[in-house]
Amino acid sequence: MVDDTRIIAPGHGLDAGLFAEGYVAPSIDEVWSTYTGRGLKVITNAGAFTGRVRGERLSFPGPAEVSFGRPPTADAHAFPAGSRAPARAGVRRTAGRSSVVV
Repeated sequence: MVDDTRIIAPGHGLDAGLFAEGYVAPSIDEVWSTYTGRGLKVITNAGAFTGRVRGERLSFPGPAEVSFGRPPTADAHAFPAGSRAPARAGVRRTAGRSSVVV
């Protein structure tokens, strides 16, 4: 804490009621819109997969299709229960394209 200013993690701010419940919704909407029109390439140990938003799901076709629903603000700051999020994931941008590396 510096003077009266305290920096807190967004998830804690949501839990404490300090941030509006949907404050990152516009950003989530922008991502959803972007990947409706173009693919999101994800590189994993199992290979590279390209997903697109179809309806309300971000779907990655392949040997076993995987899809994710549009996340609420709270889930944008932490992986929801039941997801298998890696401890080290990152986004790589090359030539105007984004790839998620897990």
